[in-house]
Amino acid sequence: MEYISKSNIAKIVGNTLVNASTTDRCKKIISWSWEMLGSILIMMGSPLSVKGLDSDDDCKDKITAKETEKEFTLVLDLDETLIRSEMERTSFLDEEIIVKIGNTIEKYYVKIRPFARDFLKALSKYFELVIFTAALKEYADKVIDYLDPSGFIKRRFYRDSCTKKDGVFYKDLTKVNSNLEKTFIIDNSLSGMSLNPQNGLLIKSWYDDLKDQELKIYDAMLKKNVKPKENIVQCIKQMKRKYPKNVLN
Repeated sequence: MEYISKSNIAKIVGNTLVNASTTDRCKKIISWSWEMLGSILIMMGSPLSVKGLDSDDDCKDKITAKETEKEFTLVLDLDETLIRSEMERTSFLDEEIIVKIGNTIEKYYVKIRPFARDFLKALSKYFELVIFTAALKEYADKVIDYLDPSGFIKRRFYRDSCTKKDGVFYKDLTKVNSNLEKTFIIDNSLSGMSLNPQNGLLIKSWYDDLKDQELKIYDAMLKKNVKPKENIVQCIKQMKRKYPKNVLN
């Protein structure tokens, strides 16, 4: 193995490292480090043979590990937030979903809110996405499977996870994540987020407006205002001041 001097390393870095991808840089730097160590061992008379990386796998894992971690959990309501459903077919509600609850078979007709699938895809890169609905599991699972065939939604919470009082179902976000500095909810119902109002963003209920832009607005708003290492409660306070017409005050 040729001895790699300090000047030779500078030449190699100048010629090959500048235009290399992040993965290639990682591989080259580690390989050069092994070569330098090998040269030193050979000069010292060591019988050890030192090899560089044979593949990119280890390097890629180290580079992307932090990138794939989701710091924040975004909890989403289902009905009138992401979809609308009814038990009677109309020309507007076009997707039929059959739900079995006990011995009863029920049919629901569903329409997905404009931009909902794009919203899930885009924000899944930044947040852990969770559904928290007051609906029954049997119904919610069918609807979510239709809404999110790609599996961007990672966890699901149903009526049995809600806190019921005086006939109203409340959503306690600590059941999703005990760290409320990193957890927030988007819901069309004030009661749905009333247990953790400082962690909630209110969205306009959706019924049939095909020109609705709310999810597109929220997509851009969250990307711009939720910053790494920050307390989500403070981020929400800032958004409420900046976008009073779109979020809960």
